[in-house]
Amino acid sequence: MSSKNTKPVLISIAVVCLVVAGFLMYRNLSGGAGTAIDKSFLEEPMPMYCLACNHNFEMPIQDFRKLLENEPGSQYDCPSCGKKALQSGFKCVHCGNIFPIDYDRNPRLRCPSCGKGNSID
Repeated sequence: MSSKNTKPVLISIAVVCLVVAGFLMYRNLSGGAGTAIDKSFLEEPMPMYCLACNHNFEMPIQDFRKLLENEPGSQYDCPSCGKKALQSGFKCVHCGNIFPIDYDRNPRLRCPSCGKGNSID
């Protein structure tokens, strides 16, 4: 191909690539892709653990996000004892027990109830 014919072809390819990239960006940023997944994710249970009274329960992630917005920090008021010792916990994949996340004392996330490891290796 001569240089006269090459330039319009390269410009056309560049324009097509830009249009495709723009469409994909628009679809991803406007919520066209993955909206149902994101909403169902917000309703997933978040394990919570109180360091003061050992109370544990699960709350929807959207409620935990509201808690983070209202009270930024790592510990929150426990609904059971009222102390500011509530934090996100970890749910054992083997027995379902909820326990605190402490990588310093428990680096492999061994469940205190069943003793099995829950780390992601």
